[in-house]
Amino acid sequence: MPTPCHETDVLVAELKELRRGRGVLRPEVKSNLGHLIGALCGISAKDDEGEARAKLLATLSDLASELPEDLRICFTAAFALTEEARLPFYLERLEWAGTRLGREVRTVRRRVDESLLSVAQLVSGRQARRPTLPWHTSELTTTVSLTDGEVFETRRVVADRTSVTELDLGWSLTPSEGGEADVDGVWVQVIHGGSLVHRSRKASARIATTVRLSKPLEIGQEAEIGLRITPNGTPLRHYVCTPHGRCDRFTLRVVFTVPPQRVLVVDGVPAVEVEDDLTPRRALPVGRSREFSASFTDLVAHLSYGLRWC
Repeated sequence: MPTPCHETDVLVAELKELRRGRGVLRPEVKSNLGHLIGALCGISAKDDEGEARAKLLATLSDLASELPEDLRICFTAAFALTEEARLPFYLERLEWAGTRLGREVRTVRRRVDESLLSVAQLVSGRQARRPTLPWHTSELTTTVSLTDGEVFETRRVVADRTSVTELDLGWSLTPSEGGEADVDGVWVQVIHGGSLVHRSRKASARIATTVRLSKPLEIGQEAEIGLRITPNGTPLRHYVCTPHGRCDRFTLRVVFTVPPQRVLVVDGVPAVEVEDDLTPRRALPVGRSREFSASFTDLVAHLSYGLRWC
């Protein structure tokens, strides 16, 4: 894991690169963002240029508001954060700030550098008070085959720290009525992207695994792993994703042996309410179809998303 000093230096360097040209208004701003800035702003792979720019503007404006007035003006000018500061060239924006402050451009340049360091230190302080997970899921695609009794999962992850080598993953089984979940009988196989190095039983109905990636990830780098999970005959009445951290997108497909009577969408509810019949649910059209799917974006940690059937 990088030291706070190292992360501060990297963020300052990324901010210096971003301030060039038109600042946040530069064309294709998303593809030109540094990894730390992208993670700081919560920009995901699914965001288009407009969405990425909006998140960038909101985050930098929020940080600027915590600076002393002179540094705030210089920081605002550097990145063209406000309407009056949206001049096409960096030097023009420095001159604008100099006029506002009654200072020469060379003084404004120094103040801009001070503002970048202050913002990077502010971010470092925030992160020290709010520990981040080493990685997040940008996309999770799961197919549940009730004909074969297997689950196939493809997970794309993005590193939020340096030297991410392992992923901690877990699954829970719902016990059958009047019975117990056969957690010990659940089989997990890594199909591609890494290898299974540890497995343990975390609770009566939950297993935890550690997957070692094929190669370490640095901040902002992505990896994809494929998994095959066999619940060992335990009948499934629903399948949900309940993320413990950031998950940008989850797509679930369930393949039935025979058409089900009813398929309900579970869209962001506490795990204890997944099988609660009093909780309102959106029903999918059934007919004679044997395949059903649902997609969810920007999942909220500790809430459940997926499908329930009978």
